[in-house]
Amino acid sequence: MVFCLTIPAAVGLFVLAEPIIRLIFERGAFSSADTMATAQALALYSIGLFAYSSNKVLVPVFYAIEKPHYPVIASFLAICTNLLFINLTIDVFQHRAIALSVSVTMVVNFIFLTTILFRELEGFAIKPMCTAILKIVTATGLMLFFLFVAQHFAGNLLQKGTLWQTGLALFSLIAVAVIIYSVALYYLKLDEFVEITSKIKQKFYPNS
Repeated sequence: MVFCLTIPAAVGLFVLAEPIIRLIFERGAFSSADTMATAQALALYSIGLFAYSSNKVLVPVFYAIEKPHYPVIASFLAICTNLLFINLTIDVFQHRAIALSVSVTMVVNFIFLTTILFRELEGFAIKPMCTAILKIVTATGLMLFFLFVAQHFAGNLLQKGTLWQTGLALFSLIAVAVIIYSVALYYLKLDEFVEITSKIKQKFYPNS
């Protein structure tokens, strides 16, 4: 369920980073250059969103199986990775190095914790997980295609429109993207999504 929410959210933030920052900040305090620099950082932060969210789920699992030392090791690994990556890339990427370093660190942390958990639990269901991820990626791909096409037609509103025009255009893009993603998951029959929609139907139509 974590991937179901964070993967499309990360893609949306990556693609729409610039108009989102422009809408929120570029109202006198931010210049277009400031918007671009902040949007680049947001886009790079979004890369590690799925890993960050997954780590929040994984860490309590280690405490539940009485292996709390592994999250501590992962924390030290994250610190070392972060320092090393920033020092190697700060001259080239400047402020973007910090954002990218956080994402890389979260991904490394996620890989470490997942690998250790797989070993400690003596394996877990890989095939259903891969099938679910494939469905999520497919639905996200359809959403991404829509965003690229829609941005082409709404470019003037997103870049040069008034506050209300930009806000309406951005909200419309996000709303339609969410609908496309949800419909795709519904027809792809992702188990977690089907379960959620079934509960919603039961709540509003208990006799159906």
